[in-house]
Amino acid sequence: MQMPLLSADGKQFTLLRIELAPGTGNDGTAPGHRHPSDTIVFVESGTVTNRMNDDEVKIFQTGEYWHEAPNDLHAVFRNNDPEIPASVIVFMVNDSDQPLTVGE
Repeated sequence: MQMPLLSADGKQFTLLRIELAPGTGNDGTAPGHRHPSDTIVFVESGTVTNRMNDDEVKIFQTGEYWHEAPNDLHAVFRNNDPEIPASVIVFMVNDSDQPLTVGE
């Protein structure tokens, strides 16, 4: 879902649901990506392995969340569980003329 923010000229709100099949995602061997906006990621189900910039790798369970500052490097984003899918809900507020994601 994407819609303009009426209270903030030139800004839009984006809501995404991302599903990660068992054992899929970026494990840090690929360059990763960045978001040019503040981003909040909420783990809807499963377990997600995450690393921002050069920070330590963290594991997030259902109901937990993290914040990504604009242009942070999302180096690892993975479902390491070999059997159970994971899903996240992503909330972003960005400039209407910006891309949501920029590859590294």
